[in-house]
Amino acid sequence: MIDCNTFNSPSDPNNKLVTSTNDEDVLVDVPYQEAIGSLLYISQGTRPGISYSVNMLSRFNSRPGSQHWAAVKRVMRYLKGTQNFKLVFAKHQNENVIGFCDADWASNTEDRRSCTGYVFMFQGAAISWSSRRQQTVALSTMEAEYMSLGSATQEAVWLKQLEDELWPHLRKVPITLYCDNQNAIKLASTDAFHARSKHIDVRFHFLRNKIAAKKIDVKFVGTDEMTADILTKATFTPKHQYCTNKMGLHLRGDDGNKC
Repeated sequence: MIDCNTFNSPSDPNNKLVTSTNDEDVLVDVPYQEAIGSLLYISQGTRPGISYSVNMLSRFNSRPGSQHWAAVKRVMRYLKGTQNFKLVFAKHQNENVIGFCDADWASNTEDRRSCTGYVFMFQGAAISWSSRRQQTVALSTMEAEYMSLGSATQEAVWLKQLEDELWPHLRKVPITLYCDNQNAIKLASTDAFHARSKHIDVRFHFLRNKIAAKKIDVKFVGTDEMTADILTKATFTPKHQYCTNKMGLHLRGDDGNKC
């Protein structure tokens, strides 16, 4: 892969990966799990832009096929083309922690589970991010987004405790959490009974308490400005580059100045 051609995005939005049903297509002579482990290390450390791709590809560790191996090599080709990109923090940026959370409803065609993605920013770059499948099947986009809000709130509570310890003057300032679904925000902001949401697991409703306690402040942001979009689905190059740029991934020259 040293002299490989590069890609501008880690995943192909038009390529829906499924489990190999043909035993002849299962690859046993390629280091698939080793490659996934290496990519997982990178995605958790400095490259949030490949988190969704690695999360998706790790589902096929037991039966990797030729299409899965090709997708792994695409991620590597993307990293080859962006190897000089780094998370760039700026001390003059907003000192408040802000978060973005998103969900892709029923994105998994095999078990119809949705994907949750969130990212938290501090001084111009990402400090915490996640991309993973939801544990239960959501019956609507609103429900998937609401469960995504619940997962992001758990991370926000921990970050808020850390922020309060390091910067006591921000103790009364809630963490702003952006979501692109108005119905999910309305459901999180009221304790009223809703017949369409009575089946949602109780553990997701704790975010209402955090909103009431002013630990988080949930606000709406348009889908076009949703930074966490690439953590829930494969996107085309313009959207992928927009999101990684917002996450603070920038090309830096040898002199340390942003290019």
